[in-house]
Amino acid sequence: MNPFWEPRPNGLKPAEFVKFNGPTAILLKTVPKTPVASSGDTIETEFCISHYGANDIPACELTWKLTSGKDTIASSTVPIKAVKVGYAGSIAKVSITVPDLKKPEHVKLVAELTGTKCPNDWDFWLFPKRKRPSLSGVVVSPSMIDWFQKRYDQVIPFGDAKMKPTDAVIARTGDPLLRQAINQGRNILVITPASPKANVSLGWWGIGTQVGTAFAEHPVFGTFPKSAAMDQLWFKLIRVGAPDLRQGSLPRQLEPLAVGEGRDSYYLYLGQGKCGSASVLTTYAMDLLQDRPEALWLLDSMISYIMSDKFAPKTTVTELEMLKGK
Repeated sequence: MNPFWEPRPNGLKPAEFVKFNGPTAILLKTVPKTPVASSGDTIETEFCISHYGANDIPACELTWKLTSGKDTIASSTVPIKAVKVGYAGSIAKVSITVPDLKKPEHVKLVAELTGTKCPNDWDFWLFPKRKRPSLSGVVVSPSMIDWFQKRYDQVIPFGDAKMKPTDAVIARTGDPLLRQAINQGRNILVITPASPKANVSLGWWGIGTQVGTAFAEHPVFGTFPKSAAMDQLWFKLIRVGAPDLRQGSLPRQLEPLAVGEGRDSYYLYLGQGKCGSASVLTTYAMDLLQDRPEALWLLDSMISYIMSDKFAPKTTVTELEMLKGK
């Protein structure tokens, strides 16, 4: 609300705010804490209540459901004992097994007590069980070969006798093989090493390089269940260290696909460009090389993208800047 008790533009509406900060609110704890899971995983949930309404709540049922758009993919009810005014604590524990999925889903876990008007909901991102993909048609920098061989089939290093002129390349920033790959006109995914430090924090008093991040509606993301702006799905992926778009010439030359806003500037997390006859997709401060469903799915999406006809950058990058990496 603003000083005149009017809803702020782009802020939470009162009906949304009261779900977790009203006289009666259903709250949620989960194990694991991160709201990301894969088919077959079990999410241990504990529903809690903060009840400071006018009257006790008689014994009733808690109804929960996982929804994706208009579809319900799982649901159940749990009996609840009477809740007295002033009680704040646990009311039910439920184990939810993620069903088989054909594609990633951005779902909501919706909960409500029968006979009350205090529903609440929480966002989750669910992924199909990952099958080990083939990297046929792609060669990998020797500096990254061990990591990829543990997670993909048919992985061969750049320079191997089996390498074909049409193979795409996965490399790190500053990799010695980048010059050769560029001169050969290959499609290239450049993964910049990411800091272990997450670039999310609470509190307006400590604003740094992350106020929000916007993501282009673009085929590079494939079926990744992203929204137009940063949400919890990205909390384990976005790290500190993205280049400032006011400094360094390479980020400004790239076509931006993911851009973050900080207190004083804007920061590039994903961009692409043409470098001679080569096409280059570059990540910055994105922690793709970790065994999390969202990281692996996004990496798989990027690899599929650089191997497709949709990989067509609109901007031009000089070879010198691309080799410098900043």
